[in-house]
Amino acid sequence: MAKQIAGGYNVPSNCIQKVRYDIDQRTKQLSLSSARMKNIEEILKDITIIRELSTEIITNASGVNQAIYKFNDMAKGIEKIALQINLISLNASIEAVRAGEYGRAFLVVAEEIRRLAISSKDTVSESEVIINEATESIQGINTMINKISEEVDKAFTNILEISKKTKETLEVAGIEL
Repeated sequence: MAKQIAGGYNVPSNCIQKVRYDIDQRTKQLSLSSARMKNIEEILKDITIIRELSTEIITNASGVNQAIYKFNDMAKGIEKIALQINLISLNASIEAVRAGEYGRAFLVVAEEIRRLAISSKDTVSESEVIINEATESIQGINTMINKISEEVDKAFTNILEISKKTKETLEVAGIEL
């Protein structure tokens, strides 16, 4: 070391410069850590919002699912009514035929009522297909949202842990946020 000092390589001013350089580097690192901490806090806020929105979407999707089930029940009720109307129109047709000439006009009305009943039943059948497709879609959406919520929760936990460690590091360095 004496040879280096004599050779001018390890002079006290060089040592001070090295210390200054090290302090500057550490200050920059701590500033970066402080900036990262602020970024982490922003990410935590954003993830919290995403978590809340996911919960809200699940609630809304459940509401849509319940509405679909109610609509399905209503469609089944309409189908029963259409079946009853069809039976009534068949009975009316039989009575119109028995009435002979006097029942012809009534027979036309009974047949038209029967066509309407059949059309109602067909519409309900088509509605049931759409209801089933909508129900499957909602269930798929619920599954995806639940997976997203799980992943967001994992990310939230990981970022929270990083946040705690960064805060501890900054506290040890004496930097307040």
